[in-house]
Amino acid sequence: MFSVNVLLRVRSDKGWVRVPVLKTPKGKLIWDNPDHGVYYLEWYENGKRKRKPAGVHPAEVLEARRRKILELKGIAIEAGRRVQSPSTQTDSPIPLGLTIDTYLNHVKLNYKLNTHRRYRSVLDTFRQHFLDKKYLNEISKGDILAYRDARASQGCTAVTLNSEITMVRAFFYWCVEFKGLKENLAAKIKPRKVIEKPPEVYTDKEIEGMLEAADPIERAILLTLLYTGLREQELCHLMWDDLDLNKKILLVTAKSEEGFTPKTWEERGIELSDRLAEALKTIPRTARWVFPTVRNKRHAHVYKIIKRVATEASVVGAHPHKFRATFLTRLLQSGCDIANVMALAGHRNMKTTQRYLGVSTKLRRQALNRLTYPGVPKP
Repeated sequence: MFSVNVLLRVRSDKGWVRVPVLKTPKGKLIWDNPDHGVYYLEWYENGKRKRKPAGVHPAEVLEARRRKILELKGIAIEAGRRVQSPSTQTDSPIPLGLTIDTYLNHVKLNYKLNTHRRYRSVLDTFRQHFLDKKYLNEISKGDILAYRDARASQGCTAVTLNSEITMVRAFFYWCVEFKGLKENLAAKIKPRKVIEKPPEVYTDKEIEGMLEAADPIERAILLTLLYTGLREQELCHLMWDDLDLNKKILLVTAKSEEGFTPKTWEERGIELSDRLAEALKTIPRTARWVFPTVRNKRHAHVYKIIKRVATEASVVGAHPHKFRATFLTRLLQSGCDIANVMALAGHRNMKTTQRYLGVSTKLRRQALNRLTYPGVPKP
């Protein structure tokens, strides 16, 4: 049922003809093409013989033959005919669209909401790019590289491209484990080179200007970000039950009823500075949230608040995560050891924390000026 023959179009005394490609006694094709003719595939479908060009190179011919066999198997399955079981066949057709939907449901049930949204966006784009492919098995490594190039031509940065390929790779690994895919063709795709930029931090002047432009509640939000380094969603989900202003402790805890968990899935405690503890004591408790909306609901984002205050203070490029970068950078500059900074930040990898070392040009220059060598006078 799934026999696909390979023919070679060659010149003969009678003109161009198609002849079967010879095989070894073990059944392997002999790629002897002295006239550089074009290879063709030949198969029967619904009792009719069909042919189509398959290329000139053995690799592309074999790939085309593999895809055609998968297509014929898929047609047979859809028609209700039996095919070989997955344990005995070399490859089983995996419907692309249905498999992506199943995987996205798996991500939705097992990962955070933002993770699911990101995977859904990436895999929907991936699906649209391969509309001409009915089965996952039809996609080759070259196709994935072509997809990445197409995304680059649409203006995606190297960071975005690497992130998207990482998600595609995770999808293929899941298919290998649960859907019988033979191999993960995205596994060995190397990431594109990315220029590492130092984290952006606020200057003293920018911080002073924003604090002056903020109202009392906004000021408390800015101080909380500056003295705890909370992520935006950690701040939005901060409840009064998470604060002990007497012991000066802030807890970052999961809120299952809100579908919120910390980024690293680990709850942590952050010691409060005296300045922040005093500022939080002045906030009226109108809701269970420390920083609720005017209707006492939970904020979805605080970006607009930051943007308004920054605009008032003429600060360009302000965003919530920049406060976190400022917090971590200043902690390291103040002499706090990197292990404690990791704990306060909720980082699992020390390399993530090390990005915030050496951001200050002023401190680096001071360290260089402390170097002394014999025979070199002081300036």
